[in-house]
Amino acid sequence: MDSTGLINYLIKEPSCSFAITVESWLNTCEGFKEFVQLYRDKIRKKITEASSHEVLGDIQFELEVAYLLCQDKRFKVQYEKYKTNSARSPDFVISFD
Repeated sequence: MDSTGLINYLIKEPSCSFAITVESWLNTCEGFKEFVQLYRDKIRKKITEASSHEVLGDIQFELEVAYLLCQDKRFKVQYEKYKTNSARSPDFVISFD
């Protein structure tokens, strides 16, 4: 799936600043694009369920962290690997080669 297709899948308003920012990250980092493709259903659910602009900002920050980590190919980034409904868990698990 190309960057535009991913944005259209993830975000209802592809012209909003959030979508434009994420699309620019997709276009500049192949590792981030692979990350988003792998976790697109989870990311879409979080975006869809965002109850406010503040929550959406938190999601954007999470994705920015992933974007920055994915720029270094030595990092393997996993998203919400230990997610449970009953307790807080880390957003990322990072492996270093």
